[in-house]
Amino acid sequence: SSSSSSSQRFGQRFIRGGRHVHGVHRHANRRHLRRLIQSSSSQSSSSPSSSSSKAAAALVVGAGPAGLLLAHRLLSKGWQSVTIQEARPNPALQDSSSSTRQWSLGLNVRGRTAIKSTGQDVWEEVKNAGLLSDQFFVVATKKLKLQIRESTPGSEPSLLLNRQVLCNALLATLEDKYGSTGRIKLVWDAPLTAESALDISTGSIDGETYDVIVGADGANSAVRRLVQANDATFDCETEILPGAVRVLHQNMPPALNRNAINLLLPTGGSKGDAEAAKDIGGLFIIPAKGGKMCALVNWKEATPPASVLEASPEAMLHGLHARFPQLENGLELEAIRAFLDGRDTRPSVVRCSKYASGRVALLGDAAHSTGGTLGQGANSALEDAAALADALIDEVEKGSDADYTDALHRYSSVREPEGSALAELVGVRKASDVRRGGVGRIAKSVGRFFLSRIRPNDPKYFSMQTRMSQTTDSFVSILEKERLD
Repeated sequence: SSSSSSSQRFGQRFIRGGRHVHGVHRHANRRHLRRLIQSSSSQSSSSPSSSSSKAAAALVVGAGPAGLLLAHRLLSKGWQSVTIQEARPNPALQDSSSSTRQWSLGLNVRGRTAIKSTGQDVWEEVKNAGLLSDQFFVVATKKLKLQIRESTPGSEPSLLLNRQVLCNALLATLEDKYGSTGRIKLVWDAPLTAESALDISTGSIDGETYDVIVGADGANSAVRRLVQANDATFDCETEILPGAVRVLHQNMPPALNRNAINLLLPTGGSKGDAEAAKDIGGLFIIPAKGGKMCALVNWKEATPPASVLEASPEAMLHGLHARFPQLENGLELEAIRAFLDGRDTRPSVVRCSKYASGRVALLGDAAHSTGGTLGQGANSALEDAAALADALIDEVEKGSDADYTDALHRYSSVREPEGSALAELVGVRKASDVRRGGVGRIAKSVGRFFLSRIRPNDPKYFSMQTRMSQTTDSFVSILEKERLD
C-alpha cells in the first residue's frame, strides 16, 4: 500500500547523538531500499549542492507533521540546511501505524492548502496514504443514527489518516527531494532536557548555532519550557483537561459505515454483561484506508477506572459489545488485548502570549492547544508551519540584511491572534471552560444542525465544525461573525 511504502523509504540509516546508527526496517510489501535521507554531520555543515541555496540554517525540534512541512518549505526555497531533532525513536524501525499512542486525524481544507503549498507531488503522496470521507454519524442504536455531516456542493471531503502515516509520507518526499543533497539531517531519540543551554538572542543551543530554532514538539514542548526560563516577557498557561483517552485499532466492524466517522453512544446500559465497560463514555471511531479503524475510547477520570484495570480481555470484549450494541459483536479479542495493554493520553490546553522569542519560534500544540476539540489541532499547526515558512523565506531573500528575529516577530503577530480566536471559538481557553460550557455549545450545535436542514445554503446556520473546516477564512474573522450571530 502507499502508506506502507512511504514508511520504507526513509530511515534505513539514522543519526543518534551525532553518530550513524544502522538499522533494518522489514515489511511484507517492502520496496527496494531508497537513498538515505540523512547525511553525515560533515555533509550537513558543508556548502549545499545547489548554487541557489541561501546560507541559512534552521533547527526544527519535533518530527511531527508541522515540523516536517516546515522543513519541506524551507528547503524548497533554498535554505542551506535544516536539522530535525526528535525525542522519539526512528518510526521506520517501528510498526507505528497501529500503535496505541497513535490515532487518526482529519485534514480539512486548511491542512490540505498548507501541504499543497509545498507542491502537488507532496500532497499526492499524503492523499494516497489516507481515506477521503465527508460523512459523520452519531449512532445511538442499531436503527437510530443521525448524520451530522454529509457531502455539500463545492466542498472537499476530509482526508483521514493516522498521524504517523502522515509523517511517513512527508518524510518519504523529503527523502526523494533532498536526501542526496546534504541539506537535511534527522536526529532521532534525542530529547531536549531542562539542562539544555539555549540562547534565544543568538539561536544557540547546546553549543550549536542556527539562524532560527523552531519548537514543533507538541503540547509538552521542551523548547517552550526553555523559552520560559530565558524570557521574562513570555507567558504561557497550560492545563490538563479532565478525563483520558486510549486508542483501539482493528478492522472496521461490519455493522458500521466503513467510510464514515461514527460516534457511538453507550445505549446498552452499564450492568450485567456491560459491567467491565460501564465507565467508558463513548467510542469515537475513525475509518482508515484498507477497511481499518481507529477508535478513541474515553472515560472521565485521569487514570483508568478500576473496571478497566481489572477486566480481562474477554470480559472487556463482552462488556463493550453489551454497552455498545451498535457494534453487533464486531470487536476483535486481539485488538482488545492491545487496547488494555496500551497507554492513556490526557489532552491539555496551551495558551502562549506570543509564539516567538528572539530567534526561537513555537508552532502547533507547542504554542496553542485546544485539547483536540473539534479536530482543528493538526490543521492549525500546518497553517502555522506555512505562515512561518512564508516569513522566513521572505527574510532569507534579503541576504546579509536578513533579520530573523523580526521575521519571527511578524509570524507571531499573525498567528497568535489566530490561536486565541480558535481557543475562544471552541470554548477551551482553559479547562474550566470545557466543564462549564459544554452543554451550551452542544445545544447551540444541535440547534444549528436542525436549522441547517431547513436552510442548507445559509452559512449562518453552518455548524462550527463546517465553518472552520470547509473554508480558509481566518479564525479571527469567523469569531467576529460568530459574535454577530
